[in-house]
Amino acid sequence: MPSLRSRLLLLVLLPLLPTLAFCAWLMAADYQEDVEDAQRNAALATRALAFAVDQKLSLSEAVLRGLSKSSALAAGRLADFHAEAQAVAQATGLVNILLVRSDGEHVLNTLKPWGVALPPIPVDAAWQRVFSQARAVARLSMSALLGHPVVAVAVPIELPGRGVPFALVAVLAQSQVQDLLVQAALPPSWVSAIVDSELRVAARSRDPRLYVGQRITPSLAAVLEQPDRANEGFFESATLDGQTVHTLYGRGPAHGWTVVVGIPQGEFTQPLQRTLAELGALGLLLLLAVLVLDWWWGRRLGRDVDALVELSAQVGGSSPHAIPPMQFAEADRIARAVMQADADLALARQALERKSADLREFAHAAAHDLHTPLRSVHSLLDVLRLRRGDALGPEGRELLARAAQAVERLHRMTRDLLMFATVDQADPAFLPVDLGRVVAEALKRLDAQVQAVQARVDVEPLPTVPGDTGQLLQLMVNLLGNALRFHGPAPCHIRVGAQPEPGGGWRIWVMDNGIGIAPEHREQVFGLFKRLGAGTPVAGGGTGIGLALCRRIVEHHGGHIGVESLPGQGSTFFFTLPSGGGDAGSALV
Repeated sequence: MPSLRSRLLLLVLLPLLPTLAFCAWLMAADYQEDVEDAQRNAALATRALAFAVDQKLSLSEAVLRGLSKSSALAAGRLADFHAEAQAVAQATGLVNILLVRSDGEHVLNTLKPWGVALPPIPVDAAWQRVFSQARAVARLSMSALLGHPVVAVAVPIELPGRGVPFALVAVLAQSQVQDLLVQAALPPSWVSAIVDSELRVAARSRDPRLYVGQRITPSLAAVLEQPDRANEGFFESATLDGQTVHTLYGRGPAHGWTVVVGIPQGEFTQPLQRTLAELGALGLLLLLAVLVLDWWWGRRLGRDVDALVELSAQVGGSSPHAIPPMQFAEADRIARAVMQADADLALARQALERKSADLREFAHAAAHDLHTPLRSVHSLLDVLRLRRGDALGPEGRELLARAAQAVERLHRMTRDLLMFATVDQADPAFLPVDLGRVVAEALKRLDAQVQAVQARVDVEPLPTVPGDTGQLLQLMVNLLGNALRFHGPAPCHIRVGAQPEPGGGWRIWVMDNGIGIAPEHREQVFGLFKRLGAGTPVAGGGTGIGLALCRRIVEHHGGHIGVESLPGQGSTFFFTLPSGGGDAGSALV
């Protein structure tokens, strides 16, 4: 059964748990909002950086397209065009400008004087698109002259009737693209990169020397290579150095270069973990405060409850007691109510004791006063039967016998009634009583009845119990007498035995094979003036006080009595007695 303190703790915790749950919900909502804000800010930064890269490449493309309109180039004066291209490169901040034939011949390079032999340019599939599709291409390329990666922007030069025999290539330093990342001023914990149209790293915010020129990770490439992918996106992937990040990308529409920004997962989880830690600490503090408050209030409440239990245990006692100091007004009102109930109970007990004393005195006086006249009437009936019996005739003698029986029955009734009234007046200081000897004495007194019905009585080992020998003897005489009186058509067989009770004490039983008792009459047979018959309480047989006296004796000894029976199947009367520490002996009669 739950204690009052545990219920008090539950009462305090119940409002606390929804509060903590609400705080957790607010935290989750705040975390989601922070994530969305970070995604929006990162998307804006990515979009702006992609636009800057696209603008950088488009500016170089515009320079080349303007240069491709040169009259010197159109007239074939390549020396003049070389000088013109050098001036444009210096003016626009380009590293150099190349003129390349469709077969890869390196016609001129502003880094070299005109007419110097130049190495051929390998025309791969990307460069081939410039000539075959007459479209501009921007890519990261390894410069044979410079020996390090550069950004190359190529535009086709179309000539009437000749298609696209040449391509102009503008070379930008890789640092110019790297500077775009620096200028974006993204958080240092983010991993950002600029990827060319062939998915190679053109610039990187972290360790660019290690990763520029490398192809991006397969997981990121799988997303960026999708033909129907959008120009922007958000997903989870890993960087080239193995860090798991939330990835955002933005692609420039003009040249297909992509800006990729990786936000470490800790950027989102660390604030959440910090808030969770704060909430956990707050929850622990609140729980500790609740436990301390529960202990303090529970201790005060427990003292009041203990005081009320102690006060209630004293109700009905004879020793005087007062209301103890209480911590709570409600407990004080309960204590005063208990005291009032105790006072009312004392008055009722006194009144009951007076009535019981008057009743016992009346029963004792009635039984005692009737005893002598009944004995005189019985003696006179005997004298009348001896002296005038022959003169009375058969009918007179029958009436005389019936009168003698009625007097004898009334005599037994007054004797039993006197004993019934005086049971609880016996000395409560019981002495050890050997029940085996008590049963043997009871059978001696009933020997005539035993012989009359030729009964077999088996007595199993019986214990020694504390009690009043005379009362326990009367108890066994009444139970055994009923078993002999109400025997059935079969030979009368009675068994007496005992067994220990689980909670201590003994269970004594008297079993017979007599006429039995109907279930609805099992409780009635222990009432005053209820006499046993064939399954029902009927007149005849005993005085109607025997079993009521048995109950009175058993209850006076601190036990209880009952019966298990069915009509025609015999009865088992049982009663309990406290243990006196003696072991069961053995007897057989």
